[in-house]
Amino acid sequence: MNSIDLTPDISRSIFGLVESINELTEILNRLGFWSLFFLAIFGFVLLYRHFKESPARKEETGFDPARAEQLFLRGKVDELIAYCDEHHEAFPNDVWISWYRALGHYNLGRYDEAKLWFEKVMQINPGFGPDIEPYLAEIDNASSGEPRH
Repeated sequence: MNSIDLTPDISRSIFGLVESINELTEILNRLGFWSLFFLAIFGFVLLYRHFKESPARKEETGFDPARAEQLFLRGKVDELIAYCDEHHEAFPNDVWISWYRALGHYNLGRYDEAKLWFEKVMQINPGFGPDIEPYLAEIDNASSGEPRH
């Protein structure tokens, strides 16, 4: 098995994060300790998401979030759900598989199924909450008979 050298990707990610933090340090010093603390947490979340999308992750699970995104953007929602189904049984706690399943069901109007998958994504990674909340609100509006915005 060939190994993939992720050192350049890691270095670029860390360098970019450090560069961004340095640029914001002056502003954050004026705002206080808690702002800096929350920025550090945000940076770690970004790094975590980057590494979850790395080529090594794709080889590990066989699931390619970039392929899933392309299927979604091209409107091939049934194919997207089938692609996620292929990988879900082997990797039931993969956040990206669950995320794209949720998006697929949502876009097909299968709101009950979508809600279950969005909730699973939140269980796996609560950091997705801000991305998921608008979908859950729309699902709740749809089930209560309110018009969608």
